[in-house]
Amino acid sequence: MRNTSLIIVILTAALVVFGTRTVGAYTTYSQVFCSPAEDAQKGVENFYYEYDEAPIGRGDGWAESTVYLWRSADGAAWSILQRLANGDLCLILSGENWTSIIWFIPPLEEPA
Repeated sequence: MRNTSLIIVILTAALVVFGTRTVGAYTTYSQVFCSPAEDAQKGVENFYYEYDEAPIGRGDGWAESTVYLWRSADGAAWSILQRLANGDLCLILSGENWTSIIWFIPPLEEPA
């Protein structure tokens, strides 16, 4: 879980550093593509029906946003989406061949 949080922090930092720009009705954050709030439902349906992906996790992001991890049942496709406070939906990252990893992190020792 810590590594996932670290990745999200790094991606968020990249968004802040590289800034934003508007292209037509869509806003891009570096290579991140966002659809306006009014089109967000269509975007969610696209991931569900076209890519056979469904949400498998979510967490609170920066600036009152929510980050979602979507993946297909067979792991062939995955995506990280972020819903911003204004309702816009952003595709942060996507890829193929998702593999779930369970890491055992031993408890920290009490300081002497």
